[in-house]
Parts: sequence; structure tokens; C-alpha cells
Amino acid sequence: PCLMKGQVVESYLNYTTDTHFQLNREARTSTTKGLFELGFSTNILPHVSFNANAFIIHGQSISKSFGDAFFVSSIDGRNTARLQNFWLEYVPNKSFWSFRIGKQAFDDEFLVTPNSDLFISGAGAFVFTLPVSSPQWPIATPAFLASFHKEKTTFKAAVYLSDEHLTDESINTSGLDFSLKTAGALAITEYSQSLDLIDFRIGLFHDSNKTRNLKTGQESNTSAFYIIAEPKLFENKEHSITGHLAYSRVFNTSTATIDYDIRVAALYNTLVNNKKVRVGAGFFFPHVGEAVTDQYGSAIGSEHFTELTLEFQATQRLFFRTAFQHVLNPGAPFGVSLPNGSFLVGRVAFSL
Repeated sequence: PCLMKGQVVESYLNYTTDTHFQLNREARTSTTKGLFELGFSTNILPHVSFNANAFIIHGQSISKSFGDAFFVSSIDGRNTARLQNFWLEYVPNKSFWSFRIGKQAFDDEFLVTPNSDLFISGAGAFVFTLPVSSPQWPIATPAFLASFHKEKTTFKAAVYLSDEHLTDESINTSGLDFSLKTAGALAITEYSQSLDLIDFRIGLFHDSNKTRNLKTGQESNTSAFYIIAEPKLFENKEHSITGHLAYSRVFNTSTATIDYDIRVAALYNTLVNNKKVRVGAGFFFPHVGEAVTDQYGSAIGSEHFTELTLEFQATQRLFFRTAFQHVLNPGAPFGVSLPNGSFLVGRVAFSL
């Protein structure tokens, strides 16, 4: 709809729900979680646009029900209505640059690829050398982002402010505030290139918030690099096979919860009766560093995941996804050792 000459408002409503069935317990258990996302954008001035969206999360905590942290579902979180993004973007006339300021979620722009969203497990979507306790994740914070995009080349750099008291567990019930309390910052930059046979991303980040070695008490900031490569293994008009290879490493490993992260996956895309079908198989290994120990001060091992997933398109706006997940050594990043878990997952997603 046009509000005034040249001004257009675009709005959307997305809903995603996950149901997890744990397969390896004597009493089978199931948990359901849902996420509404409501958003809109508009051009308010020449070359200036405004974007805002909010999350409404409801249902049972999938991860807490099964004793794990949060990795089994990428939509899991505390039940709340939460303002997520709230930003202005300026794109100079005839320029390859854009500049964005306001409340932003960094994982909308960094660390992920279009293919990584196929997996339901959070381990398939994010680079986990960023501390899981970082105040910037998964909550949007005040930030400045500069982007350069020309043809198949993209460069981005951003700074995200953080509040050490603002986490997914402590956020207020309404969650619609715009906090300007600053305890630190995450600085991140990423270069990406799309070539004929491969797409790749290279990034660096520094989180000024400190992490602690539970055994020695040493504290330090987190700095790391990451590389994501997606080779195009096969492609024609109806079928394609793409690889997904990712590696990240923390420079100061003595205080890192996850000192390196490896992801390996293959994705198959096709059309069945003109409807999209995607199949994925992935192995995700966020390695727990020496900073994490159990209650006796011993090394805890690493939590890692395998997922097989199938997504099919029912209508233009409705998708169904089913997956099998197996988690080894769950709880390791938090210093606890839980029984291995196997899950059958169903996801329904639609948009308006």
C-alpha cells in the first residue's frame, strides 16, 4: 500500500514450529516450540529505509526438556515478546555501499549462509567459537553496519554493542525495550565471493566481553576467524548438489568455551511436481576447550551432532521439514555430561 507518493510499506508474518520426539528414553517424550516473526519495512526518505521486526516465542523449552543447552532447535528460546530489529539504512545514490544503524541481530548478516538454514539444529546454523554466553546472541543490540556489494563480491564490517546483564535468560517479559546500556562490543568483518564453482566467506571477530577458564580462573576476550566454503558439486535445471564446509578457530584457546568449530554437510535440491524439495546431511563438531571442566575439574569432552533432514514445499508459502538428529555428549559446553540423545523432529513454517 502507498502512504504517500513514492512511499511503500512491505510487511510480513512468519510462523515456525518445531516438535521434538526423543527416541532413546524408556518413556518417549515430545516437546513443541513456536516462533512468530512480525515485521515491516518502508522507505521514509530518498535512499533511507526503516526496518523493524519482533519475535513472539511460545511453548515448552525444547532443550531444557531434554537436558541439553539449546542446540537441538535453532528457534528455541525463552517465552517472550521481543523487539528484534529496529534500524535505519542509508544507500547513497548509485553506490555499492550501504550503511545501517539501530538495533540489529548480528546473525542476520554474519556467520551464516543461505544453505545453513536447512538444518533444524542450532549447531548447523551458527559458528560456535563465538561464546554462547555472549550478550549479543541471540538478542539484537545497538549496532552500526557498513556493507559493500558489487556483482558477486560482498564486504561487511560492523560493531555490535552489548549489555552484560542482557541475555536470553534475563530479558524482561515484554522485551520491547531498546537498551543502550553498554558493557562491551563485538567487532566483526566478513568478505564473501561467489564464483562459478564455489561460494566462500572469510571472517574475523573480536568480542570484548570476557570468558573464564573454570580451572585456572583466567579471563580474556575472544578473537577468532572463520571460513565457510560451499562448493557447487553438481547443477542442472532441476537438480543441484552443494557442499558446506566450515571451520572456525579462537586465537586465545585457554579461556574459550569452544576453541574450534567444524561443520561438514551436503545438500541436495530438486523439484517434484514444480515444488521445491531439499535434502541435507550434516555433521557438526563444536570442540569444547580446556576452559570447560566438570565439577571435579576434569576435561568434559565435546558435544557434537549429526542431522539428516528433508524439506518439501506444500504451497508457495508453506513448508514441511522432518529430521533425525543424534547428539553425542550433550551438555559438554556447560560442564555437564548427559546421556546421548536421538531425536525425530518435525518443523512447519509458513509466511504471509
